[in-house]
Amino acid sequence: MRALLSLFWRIAIFKAGPQDLPYSVPLCIFLIFCNTVLAWVHFKQVKLTADPALVALILMGVTAVFTYIVLRVRSASNRFVQVLTALVGLNFLINLAATPLLIIPMHMSKNQLPQLLHALISFIYLALVLAVNVWVMMINAFIYSQALTVNLLSGLLVAIGLLGLNILVYAHFSG
Repeated sequence: MRALLSLFWRIAIFKAGPQDLPYSVPLCIFLIFCNTVLAWVHFKQVKLTADPALVALILMGVTAVFTYIVLRVRSASNRFVQVLTALVGLNFLINLAATPLLIIPMHMSKNQLPQLLHALISFIYLALVLAVNVWVMMINAFIYSQALTVNLLSGLLVAIGLLGLNILVYAHFSG
């Protein structure tokens, strides 16, 4: 387990790629399950027009289908399990670590803070959220560039495509 976490960390800092992960369908399914449960917990905090568990499953499905199609187009579908494991595993670990960021807005709205302190906390919060999102986007770009054997810019375009699809799906279910 420690070796796997170390490997995910090395991917997150761009020192290893999805090809370094073990080809393990059970690991991939386990990480999809963990990520779906975590997404469900996060989605319960917002108003959705559908069951949060269904939205989480649909987003996992979109990620899997999109990734498979992109890999298939480049004749690299044999890398699907490792790439999906990398994407979902890192997404889970980063979202788990970033979960405290979801608590801040709930407490900010309940507390009466001085305006300057509220503005400072809000600025720091937004900077952290932006930094995490940029990091996740670059990790996804790196994973896709490694899997598709293309440059980082092409990997970034693929990652942006996945982000766009996920935003469309999430927007469809937002209330």
